Amino acid sequence: MDDNTAATEQGPPSGIAAVGIVLRRVPFTVGFLVVVTLLGIAGGGLWRRLDTRSWFADIAYGWPALQEGRWWTPLSGWFFGLTPAQYVTMAILFAAAVGWAEWRLGTVRTAVVCLSGQLIGILVASVTVGLLAHTHLGWADRLADVRDVGFTTAAIAALAAVSATLRSPWRLRVRAALVAYVAIAFLFESTFADLMHVIAVAVWLPLGEKLFSRTEHGFWPRTRREVRMLAFTGLLVIAAASVAVYFFPGESLLGATEDERGSLWSTLITVAVIAVVADQLRKGKRWAWWVAIGYGTLHVVLTLVLLGVAIGAEVETTGAVTVGTALLWAGEVALLYGGRGAFRVPARRKITEGTLAGVEPGEAVRTLLTRYGGSTMSWMTT
Repeated sequence: MDDNTAATEQGPPSGIAAVGIVLRRVPFTVGFLVVVTLLGIAGGGLWRRLDTRSWFADIAYGWPALQEGRWWTPLSGWFFGLTPAQYVTMAILFAAAVGWAEWRLGTVRTAVVCLSGQLIGILVASVTVGLLAHTHLGWADRLADVRDVGFTTAAIAALAAVSATLRSPWRLRVRAALVAYVAIAFLFESTFADLMHVIAVAVWLPLGEKLFSRTEHGFWPRTRREVRMLAFTGLLVIAAASVAVYFFPGESLLGATEDERGSLWSTLITVAVIAVVADQLRKGKRWAWWVAIGYGTLHVVLTLVLLGVAIGAEVETTGAVTVGTALLWAGEVALLYGGRGAFRVPARRKITEGTLAGVEPGEAVRTLLTRYGGSTMSWMTT
C-alpha cells in the first residue's frame, strides 16, 4: 500500500486533528478571542454593560482618555466590549475576518495589521474629534466626550489588507462591500467606531495593495462585467442608505437624519426604482446608464446649489440625508462616466443581416428551434 492509498483510506481529519490544524494556522485569532473571553468573564462584561463599572474610564479609549494622560487605553480598550451583545457580534466578526486574513497572510503579518489598524484608528479618531471640538460642529463636540471599547477596527483593517490577495472578481467585490459598509455607517450614523473604521480602511486598503498584492494590482475594475457589477452595487448601496436612514435614524456627521427619512411608501418606491435601474446597469443597458448618470448629476448639482444658498443666506435648506446621498451619487456618477464603455447594450437588440434581419435574437433562436428542432440543451439556451 503506497502513501497516497493510505491517505485516501484515512479520510478527512478527525475533530481533534482539525482543531489542531486551526490552532496552527490561526493562533493569533484564537489566542486573542480566548483572552477577550476570559477578561469578559472576569470583568462581568459578558452579562452586564461595561460602562456601568467604576473602572470603565481606566480602560476605555477616546479623546477624554488622552486628555487625562491615560496613554495605555488604546491598548487596554480593545480587549473589551461595551455590552454583552457587542461581545458576541465583535467576536464573530473578528473570528471570520481576522481568521481568514491570518490563514492567507500568516500570523505575524496579520497581527501587525490588526495592531496597527486598531491603534491608528483610535489615535487618529481621538485627535480628530479633539481638534474639531468647539468648532460649532455638533458631531465633533459629541464624540469628543465619548469613551469607547472594542476591537472591530482591527477586523476591518484585516479585511482591507487581505483583499489585496484575492483575484478578480472577488477582489473587487470584497472591497466594494467593505467600502460601502464603512461609507454608509459613517455618513448616516457617524459614531466614534465608524470614524475609526473609515481611518482603518483608508490606511490599510492602499497599504495592503502595496504590500500583499501579487497577481493583480490596482483598484479599477478589470473587465466590463466588473464595471457593471460595481455600478450595480453602487446603486444598491444608495438604496440601502435610504432603508438604513428610515429604520435607524440618528445624529450623523452631517446632522440629524430623522426629519429627512420620508415615509415608508416613498422609501419603498425609491428602492424599487433604483433596483430596476441597477438591474439594467448590471446588463450593460445604455438607457439605464443615461438615467443613472443624469439623475445622479442632477442630484449632486442641486445639492451644491442648496448648500450655496444655505451658506450665503445663513438658512437651513438642506440636511444630512440630502448631502450624504449626494456624496454617494457623486461616487456613482464618477464610476459610470469612467466606465462608460461597459454600458453600450441597446434597449432591444435585433439581427441586422440574413433572412432573420430585424428579428430579436431570442425570437430568432426560438424560430430556428421550432423549424429545425433541437435538444433539451438547445431549448435551455433560450
